[in-house]
Amino acid sequence: EGDITKETVDLIVNSTNKSLDLNTGVSGAILKAAGQSVVDECKKQAPLKAGAAVLTGAGALQCKYIAQMVGPDSTADITSSLEKVLNLCEAKTARTLAIPAIGTGRGGFAPKESIKAILTAIEKHLKEPNSSCLRSITIVAFEQKTFDDFQCQKYPCPSGVSGAIFKAAGASVEQECQKHGPLQNDIAAVTSGGNLHCNFIVHMVGPHSAAEVRSRVKNVLERCEEKQITTVSFPAVGTGAGGVKGEDAIGAMLQGFEDHLAQNILTVIKLIYVVIDQDNVLQEFQKETVLSVTLLVCFLAIIHPPPTWTKMDGRDLEIITLQSDSVEYKNIKTAFLRSSIHRDVNQSQWQRYCVLKQAVDKKYPKQTNERLLYHGTTKEICQKINKNGFNRSFCGRNAVVHGEGTYFGKEAWYSCQDQYSNPDDKQLKYIYRARVVTGSLCKSRGGMKEPDPINAADPRAGLHDCAVDSLQNPFIFVVFCDAGAYPEYLITFKSIVLKSP
Repeated sequence: EGDITKETVDLIVNSTNKSLDLNTGVSGAILKAAGQSVVDECKKQAPLKAGAAVLTGAGALQCKYIAQMVGPDSTADITSSLEKVLNLCEAKTARTLAIPAIGTGRGGFAPKESIKAILTAIEKHLKEPNSSCLRSITIVAFEQKTFDDFQCQKYPCPSGVSGAIFKAAGASVEQECQKHGPLQNDIAAVTSGGNLHCNFIVHMVGPHSAAEVRSRVKNVLERCEEKQITTVSFPAVGTGAGGVKGEDAIGAMLQGFEDHLAQNILTVIKLIYVVIDQDNVLQEFQKETVLSVTLLVCFLAIIHPPPTWTKMDGRDLEIITLQSDSVEYKNIKTAFLRSSIHRDVNQSQWQRYCVLKQAVDKKYPKQTNERLLYHGTTKEICQKINKNGFNRSFCGRNAVVHGEGTYFGKEAWYSCQDQYSNPDDKQLKYIYRARVVTGSLCKSRGGMKEPDPINAADPRAGLHDCAVDSLQNPFIFVVFCDAGAYPEYLITFKSIVLKSP
């Protein structure tokens, strides 16, 4: 609720007439605040055809442009005209947009009809395959009744981190959210984890201020207590579309954690991750003091793609055949003859791997915690690994003598054995060269379902990260956490048996 002429955004939408000189209602207020220069520019642009939209300067307004669109005769006109405005935003790389309650004045549309048409346009635009430069869209209602009706509507198309979570979680979570209905600002809703590697997703209304960040974080943690959730992962709340500065969001999140701990001394929560994908936000987090309480808060996961990755353009998975003259190919080729080498580019797998690796690096900063190891498999399993990563449920296929985890060999020849990489009908074999978080090692044994405790007398010390056949000279490595290995390269080859002359 407010005055659209006071909005500090890149672009403001004005619903006017074909002559671009409507001087009543919201349009009149916009022209009056913008000043004579915009009035003169509108005269030059007029007349405007129904359904069209053009950009003018902003005059004295606190924005860069005004998108002038002809007032609608139907809700379909609202949607189609606004779609043109959104395309103009992309052309000018506008990141922030303010829209009035189009058609609720002289147009005579009910607020619910207007908001539905507006959100339909936004949803259509954000579902386009090309990523949008828009980061914040504000819908400004002048009257309290209009504002109240707008608030009751449900925005159907989350973007940014929220959009990524929805996409990865799948349709079942979206259906659960629809059953919950619109969220209230001070209430967090809990759904299943869907396709994600978690039991629950806690949903909250995105905050737009540090105070709201603090409040929302507390609400989420309360729901975690109710559901007996012991580990929780937060994004950098409010730093995306919410527009909260990194330093303000960080302080507010930590205050929210502290508030919760003060009110819940016997909290069930043992571990909080804050996953960050922006360098500047990570730097601000690192300036803060870690809470010295039994609840561990890890704000350490900044995700960088490997330097060899090409631009993904919104895709999560891509299998890339390496050129035989590339440095990557030559580096891997040394272990194989007559090989086809593919780089597995899977963003969600890589992010999970980075989170785990950075946690282990922080725990053991003075040692090497990552190794490049080999894993043999079959053509059928390759497709599953490429999509979903390594999976311990496949462990019984080859061997369990060192525990029921995923096996990796120090040398390529070990994984080339038929026992581990069965040839397909074309006599092709399949080996992954993987990045593996080995961290702290323990001795393997048959029947192990997880690594041994670091200190059996102190459960808080946690577990080792990897089991090995020999602590003195490890050759076989077994990991029990699926996120602890990333299938970086898939090598397809044929074995050659050299016969004696």
